[in-house]
Amino acid sequence: MPNVDVGPGVLSANGRRVLLIGWDAADWQVARPLMDAGKMPSLKRLVDSGVSGNLATIRPVLSPMLWTSIATGKRPFKHGVHGFTEPSPDGSGVRPVTNLSRTSKAIWNMLMHAGKRSVVVGWWPSHPAEPIDGVMVSNFYQHASAPVDRPWGMPAGTVWPESYRDRLKEFRFHPGELTAAHLAPLIPKIAELDPAEDERVGMCAKIVSEVTSVHAAATALMQLEHWDLMAVYYDGIDHFGHGFMKYHPPQQEHVSDEDFETYRHVVEASYRWHDQILGSLLALAGDDVTVVLISDHGFHSDHLRPRQLPAEPAGPAAEHSPYGIFVARGEGIARGQRVYGASVLDVCPTLLTLFGLPVGEDMDGTPIVTAFEEPPADVERIGSWEDVAGACGTHDPERLIDPTESAEMMRQLVELGYIEEPDADAALAREECVRELRYNLAVSLTDAGQYGEASKLLDSLWEAWPTEHRFGIALIDCYGALGLWDERRGSIERLEDRMRSAAVDARRELAELKPELERYRLDAEGVGDRAGERTGRDGEPLPGDRPPRRLMLRARRLAALTSPRPALVQWLRVTQAVEEGEPEEALSLLERLRATESEHPAFHLQLGHAYRRLLRHEEAGAAYERVLTLDPHNAPAFLGLAMVRLGTGRAGEAVEAALSATELRFHLPRAHYILGRALAELGETEHARRAFGVAITQAPGFREAHRALAELLEASPDESKQAEARRHRELARDVHREQVWRRAWQRVDASEDTATGRAWFAPTRGDQAGWVERDPSGVVTVVSGLPRTGTSMMMQMLAAGGLRPVTDERRLADESNPRGYFEDDRAARLARDSSWITEARGRVVKVVAPLLSLLPETEFYQIIFLERDAEEVVASQRTMLDRLGKTGAALTGTSLREALARQLESARAFMDGSDHVRVRFLRYEDVVTDPSGAVDELAAFIGTRLWDPTTGRSAAVARVDASLHRQRRGGTVAENSSAAPD
Repeated sequence: MPNVDVGPGVLSANGRRVLLIGWDAADWQVARPLMDAGKMPSLKRLVDSGVSGNLATIRPVLSPMLWTSIATGKRPFKHGVHGFTEPSPDGSGVRPVTNLSRTSKAIWNMLMHAGKRSVVVGWWPSHPAEPIDGVMVSNFYQHASAPVDRPWGMPAGTVWPESYRDRLKEFRFHPGELTAAHLAPLIPKIAELDPAEDERVGMCAKIVSEVTSVHAAATALMQLEHWDLMAVYYDGIDHFGHGFMKYHPPQQEHVSDEDFETYRHVVEASYRWHDQILGSLLALAGDDVTVVLISDHGFHSDHLRPRQLPAEPAGPAAEHSPYGIFVARGEGIARGQRVYGASVLDVCPTLLTLFGLPVGEDMDGTPIVTAFEEPPADVERIGSWEDVAGACGTHDPERLIDPTESAEMMRQLVELGYIEEPDADAALAREECVRELRYNLAVSLTDAGQYGEASKLLDSLWEAWPTEHRFGIALIDCYGALGLWDERRGSIERLEDRMRSAAVDARRELAELKPELERYRLDAEGVGDRAGERTGRDGEPLPGDRPPRRLMLRARRLAALTSPRPALVQWLRVTQAVEEGEPEEALSLLERLRATESEHPAFHLQLGHAYRRLLRHEEAGAAYERVLTLDPHNAPAFLGLAMVRLGTGRAGEAVEAALSATELRFHLPRAHYILGRALAELGETEHARRAFGVAITQAPGFREAHRALAELLEASPDESKQAEARRHRELARDVHREQVWRRAWQRVDASEDTATGRAWFAPTRGDQAGWVERDPSGVVTVVSGLPRTGTSMMMQMLAAGGLRPVTDERRLADESNPRGYFEDDRAARLARDSSWITEARGRVVKVVAPLLSLLPETEFYQIIFLERDAEEVVASQRTMLDRLGKTGAALTGTSLREALARQLESARAFMDGSDHVRVRFLRYEDVVTDPSGAVDELAAFIGTRLWDPTTGRSAAVARVDASLHRQRRGGTVAENSSAAPD
């Protein structure tokens, strides 16, 4: 791998220019038939002159998260955008998601490092516009904020630079400017409709006006500005899909003839309109510009269209399908070829490769090298674009707002008495918003295989919201992936109990709600002749005389809770019985489930998995085949079929099925492994080695793949391959030892610390010794405690003793901490970004007690937790605030002590409940009075010498200054005028 200097000004790009076009929710199942019929000629020309294929999405399938992943090459838990909305920092409620939550550089920021200019229009989210070298028009630009006959302003930050603000105002198109003739291509029968009575007409007008506004700004800037990257995003196909896909042919049973005939043309017309938009962009760009057209996900247009959406936030996402579109054309791009296995995470790395720039090692995607005529032999890489210095157009870090932090900060300000309690509805809105952000984060972690960290989030969410059964179901899935079968069984039982209890309460509440529902002519599910189909893409009611939205959503939610969903619980019990070695119980449950005759692909997919685990290959194969009949693009079904065929001696058919799985979703390590095994059985040794190699690249801890590759290599007389085989054998053993070591962390003994009266947790004596000797460089040492308990002093001690601290050295020494703080600002932003914690392996980092639960479970931690008398902590904090000229919390001493106690309880719950943590409690007073004893205790705990063996002295001891213990119990704040060190 080449070494790339990432200093300012040394990254140079080639002279390529790229037009990046985003069509939200565009799907080949709609587009290809239209292309074949000659109805999308621009798209057909683009496909014929370049490469095309599916673009696999990631979960959760929510557009703001996905388009940010496209722009950054990173998953949501790295880039920080976790949903559609975020809490308003002023506490007024919730606001649409902004790019202030984004913690990673986007492609236009990276290009600015290399001296390239970008024009970005409408990207979601891109408000407030970033001060890039070029022009940015945010996604707030196209939304009409006033009636057509009143001034239509633009929010501050909509356009960068400001000099374009007034000029671009004139390119916007208001829905009220549209006539029936404008909408006739979408709704041929529009002359027969009354827009005041049918709000779907208004929905069409709104979408058309917004897409037109975006396109007008984009085409103007393409001609007015010099650009190297032109990135423009259109959300029309997605909005038309959510509003009108239900009417798209073939007609669904629950759609009336009248509605079908009136709105059957909308989706097709929207695709054809976007094809015309594409044609104008291509004409303006010219033939020398590389064009990339993408969508973040697809949209179910066939029998998989859901009849009813889930009664939960972001419920419309159930209409999304897992594959979007990818098209590329330009110099060096192959012509007329299909690409397979691409992902939304691969777009940014591919763009960087097109510009001749390195790909970040911290990106989750890789370049789509098969799109090139001559795939690059060695993709250039750097550690991270985040480390590249110099101006790149991102917002000032001080402006960044973490949505979860801002909501929690509002809660804390209320509790501390700084502000009055906000309006109840606003408070509820913020609470629900934060809940959804955390849930989306958990789903993102699960999608990346980080089940441990996801399970902690889900567990806390489910405890706080016990009737949100989706939290419990997701937690059960995590426990299964982690092999925690006892916890999984208990959670299944808890889920069943909660479902049963919630159903009883929901029926009672619906009965109480019935008069109000009848008043609005709504049924028990919140649907009626004035509702149901007359909502926007996100469930928001459109203008007109409507029932209260919260009433409709509440009714839908209660109706969903009235059924305890016995089939779901039965499924969970089937899988539990399989894992616990109870095949007879599992088969009995399976036979009952089969009688339900569901036609949903997920049902038959689970059937196949269960039968395969029970070695019932014939039934498993039939179930997987049924899935593929219902959904021909289901990668897990192809993988399951490959496993069944391999298990029944049909290696050739297994190869076909495994290849089909990888073509749909390339990042599928198990599919590559099964492909390798099948090829090996067929004697295709070289191809099998490559398949095993891909599996290992995608999942370095894939023990079976290492062993299978070693077996193949051992059969070769070549000494170099023999050496490689030994390496993979050793890697397989390392993986096995790692798995054993991780399991050992789950076997912990609780013992009583007689010195402090506290319980502390560590592995058993033998495991602890093995853990220390095995790999201390892979463990994160954390110093924690409440503020003003001596955490900075402890950091100074450990640093003096030889441990390398993780610190940005930004917070300088002062009177409160005359020897420095040893902090890193990133620790305060763990809720937004925890990916950096890997830098702390083998080092020591300071994380205050309230933030401990945000540490990712992907690491192992040894925590040194400082304790101090509560009276001293309160006095020390107040004295420090006085010195800084700040007022702090407007609480009595008693209330503040109670608040500190709650923070300690939260920290203890994390430390007691995590399998990746061991803890040593130390009293601040004991460290100050006996620093030598404290150093001995620390050295024994962390397994690192903190003293010089030749002199028997420790520099760590010298870092303790007893004179700084100035806040002592029994004295007053006036008597103890200086704060103790943090």
